Amino acid sequence: MKFRTDFVTNSSSSSFIMTSPKTEDIQKAFQNKKAEIENDKWIEEGLYECLNDWLSCMEFEKMNTFEPEELYEVFWWYLDKFLEKVIGEVPDFYPLSGKERKAILQELEKREFSKEQLKRITSMFLIFVMEYIENKKEYPERYTIEHFTYSLLEENVSEYLWEERYWGFHNEEMVIACVLGHFTEVWELAKEFEGQHIGDILAYLFEAEYLYYNSSETHYLIGDTISESENCKYSCCHMG
Repeated sequence: MKFRTDFVTNSSSSSFIMTSPKTEDIQKAFQNKKAEIENDKWIEEGLYECLNDWLSCMEFEKMNTFEPEELYEVFWWYLDKFLEKVIGEVPDFYPLSGKERKAILQELEKREFSKEQLKRITSMFLIFVMEYIENKKEYPERYTIEHFTYSLLEENVSEYLWEERYWGFHNEEMVIACVLGHFTEVWELAKEFEGQHIGDILAYLFEAEYLYYNSSETHYLIGDTISESENCKYSCCHMG
């Protein structure tokens, strides 16, 4: 199954999550669109050659080679998709009353999950905690932690829960609710991620380890071609 998310931030950017770094099928698919592009009167002359050159230079790299700041941004883009795999449809908190929100969180605390679901919850929770630690710092010290350690969790989890349980975003609050209902199991599952790079934890969530990330917008003709590739698991293009 593929997942696509569009126009979710205020800055133009794009990402594609791939199961393989190979681009031959993408380049071939784009070449098959040459006639269609060149015959479209609304597309400027020479655009195909320009985009084809751009596509030939694109590289899909392992997530653990990216900077933590970039990985946190990508994580937030797809967070609702990760959560849907565990709890089903993610409710929209904004039109709900405080009482209705509280009822949803209480139900999540009581809900039973499989071990694999709890592991996914744990991985999201660990990324939250690691980003929280980074956000307490000032530049240039910020975003210097690349690997999860159990000691980091032990030292910071209480403070994180105290500050974020009722002040996080709705999807973060739901993850926390799941954690609080299964804290002992989550605590043990966290040990399985000891020493892992943030990118490796993300790769586990995506079930794919290659990423293309660009802080600027990717042209829709290239984006559509990549998204249609059998190697593309997730795609996300944001318009500022």
